[in-house]
Amino acid sequence: MSQYITVNEYAALHHKQPVSVRKLAQRGSLKSAKKIGGVWLIDKEEQYPDHRRSGSVKSFEMVRGMYLVDEIAYVEGLPSTYVRIGDQWCKKDVFRRQLDKTNPEPTPVPYDPFAGEDSERKMNAGWFEAAQNFGCLPRDTDFVRKELKRAATPDELAAVAAKFDAVKKSERTNVLGRFYGPEYEYTVREAVLELPDGVNAMSVEHEFRRMGIEADNYAPGVVAVRIG
Repeated sequence: MSQYITVNEYAALHHKQPVSVRKLAQRGSLKSAKKIGGVWLIDKEEQYPDHRRSGSVKSFEMVRGMYLVDEIAYVEGLPSTYVRIGDQWCKKDVFRRQLDKTNPEPTPVPYDPFAGEDSERKMNAGWFEAAQNFGCLPRDTDFVRKELKRAATPDELAAVAAKFDAVKKSERTNVLGRFYGPEYEYTVREAVLELPDGVNAMSVEHEFRRMGIEADNYAPGVVAVRIG
């Protein structure tokens, strides 16, 4: 069942000005908008329309003011990136909201900071950078879970802890993916290991990751290890 909200609520949901939303409703750009008792109501699930067409892709989806994309690549050292929406690659600049068509697909080229290479090379980019710097979110809301390494068994946890003289201080529940939005969240159980002086937390994290286990050195002398 559709849930209808006011212009102000819809504007806040999509980080827009109420006056802009009201104009869209008045000219019929919001298909679900209807006026009841002098008040405009809009289906909460209707995507905010974007009618900019010149030099941009014909259609795209946005969530919380960010583009939904299928893949991202970026040019290191330059304020631009390349995103794939369906089968169309587009260029996205940090300082420009619009998406621009680009053809062909960026080509993977090894990055050499000493070669002065300035080609349009394709490089893997984390989704954090995509959202933080370029206003792009992955269409796959399950990507957080898919990118996680496995949980440690009790024996594996004990063995690595003994190797580094670490002490298990507690267990905790950690919700990952909150930065991207509630639909991306994934909850894991973690064991918190406290390390003795002189033991590098990054080395302990890498030991677990080498075994295919999810771990994070989130504070000096502390490592969180996935156990569930």
